[in-house]
Amino acid sequence: MSLQFAQSPAEQLLLWMSEVGTGSWRRFKDSHDWVFHDRQEENVPKPASVAQHMLERGHAEFDWQAQRWAIAPTVLATVPGLPSAGLVVGGRTRATLKTWQELDWVDVYLDLNEEPDVPPPFKGALASRDGIRSVFVIADHVERLQDAATAMDAALVWDAGPAIADRLPSMTKSIVGAPRLPPPPDARVDVFVPESVRWERAAGAVSPGFYRFRPTRLPHTEFRLVTEQGALKVDRSIGIYAALAKSRVDALWYEPADVNGALHVRAGAPLPALQGRVLHLCSGLRPDESALRGAGPTLRYHNVPQSVAHAVADSLSQSLGSVTA
Repeated sequence: MSLQFAQSPAEQLLLWMSEVGTGSWRRFKDSHDWVFHDRQEENVPKPASVAQHMLERGHAEFDWQAQRWAIAPTVLATVPGLPSAGLVVGGRTRATLKTWQELDWVDVYLDLNEEPDVPPPFKGALASRDGIRSVFVIADHVERLQDAATAMDAALVWDAGPAIADRLPSMTKSIVGAPRLPPPPDARVDVFVPESVRWERAAGAVSPGFYRFRPTRLPHTEFRLVTEQGALKVDRSIGIYAALAKSRVDALWYEPADVNGALHVRAGAPLPALQGRVLHLCSGLRPDESALRGAGPTLRYHNVPQSVAHAVADSLSQSLGSVTA
């Protein structure tokens, strides 16, 4: 089967990262700028956005405190409900790409655009996000997946999404290790309003809540979860869900189906990277833009077992709502 790889700038960046293995954030940004150099500025995703998607999809790990990154080992992860289908995550070296060309006992698909004989929502679905296509290995028997993993020098992991879901840290654990840092000076200050799931310009003194600081002299935005004990530097998504939990605002709903259902996530409340990775490993598909009555716009994640949806909700101190027909 003839496949074309590393066509998009983001895929070229992932290929370079896979060959290099690890590096600094500065080197990542320089390489990002180089592979996107011929794009118009308004069409170039920010380095942090590309990094976040690589993190969510399990291709790489990023240490924001140390300003370092490392490529993840190549893994063939089975898809819940489709035991003979595997999603390739982690590194993609030139040797890996060559092996995919040589696999003649399984089918290798990019984004499932070639429409293999699999049930919805996979048939003909698109899985691209920021130009990095998902790679699926479809076999006629589960033992063939192990042979494919061995040929790729990759580990075969059964139901990786549900396995990670069982070990998701609680909201308390996600916050307890956050460093205490005062807010940056000379910054525009916005406060997150849980009831509307929106940011608004903060007025007056900073009281307990979740804040966004956009310094006039710094190139990046910083976030602080302000408590009675002080200001904690946390990830944007962690801070948003901490604020939602404190105000008891729902952001997650489960839509059942015959096999695995869908998880709706309220727009404006993006999932933390680890929870996003769990849902990506359940299907490899990008979430659809959707909407729920009474909740407004949502992102709809495919092929999510109900147990996984509950685990994700519990880790974010959320009550899991139900979508009824």
